[in-house]
Amino acid sequence: MLKNSNSIPDYPYYNDVPTSISWRDWIIVLLALCFGFAVLVQVPHFAWLSMTADTVLRSILFGGIPMAAFAWRFGKYWTAIFQLWRWNYLWWGLLFGIINLAFTYAIGAFAVSHMHLVDNGVGDGISRGEIAGGPAVFYISTGIQLFGEEVFTILPFLFLMWLGAKVMGLSRGGAILLAWIGSALIFGAMHLSTYGWNVAQVLLLIAPVRLVLTLSYMQTKSIWTSTIAHILNDWTMFTFLMVVRAMTLSA
Repeated sequence: MLKNSNSIPDYPYYNDVPTSISWRDWIIVLLALCFGFAVLVQVPHFAWLSMTADTVLRSILFGGIPMAAFAWRFGKYWTAIFQLWRWNYLWWGLLFGIINLAFTYAIGAFAVSHMHLVDNGVGDGISRGEIAGGPAVFYISTGIQLFGEEVFTILPFLFLMWLGAKVMGLSRGGAILLAWIGSALIFGAMHLSTYGWNVAQVLLLIAPVRLVLTLSYMQTKSIWTSTIAHILNDWTMFTFLMVVRAMTLSA
């Protein structure tokens, strides 16, 4: 993997490093992403599993299906989205997680006063005490699912960067901008059903928050960093709701 002057790896694939990727490869990966998402939200409950096991399995398949297709089509070079582990992935992930929490609070406070918002179903469930399998299973399953959401963002990011540089002839900077904004819009669209198909909420709240999260990947070129940031962000909000409910019940 090529590295720049401060030893941060460059983005993979857009310039045929570490390997050349074809349209067929990307189409298979994109279809696998759609299939993984369908398994998460559309496929009926697996009758042979308990509700808890069903939730965990869906979380695994959500990211596992596209990652399997990605590893199949990209061969040994699929690991370029992870990079070799460095401890700064953890520190950058924590930093961007905190930044994203602050940004989410700020933009959310503004939106509450100026927009019609639809509540997140997961948050509503926590507020009602509806946590399938208990907190431990909830944190495990959501952690796995949040990694899947990173897969659902970073793979389209890399595809769009490849598309911009290799097909559209954009400069590196132009391809990065296309990938950054385009993948955030895709991430937002993925949440349309979660927020009652409120397009304004998805475009003006979810997509901008995703832009901040993606910056963590862009800093290190490792999906580990954005996964850490995403988990810190969401687990903090989930824990806050759990604490508020516990305090309410004990009052």
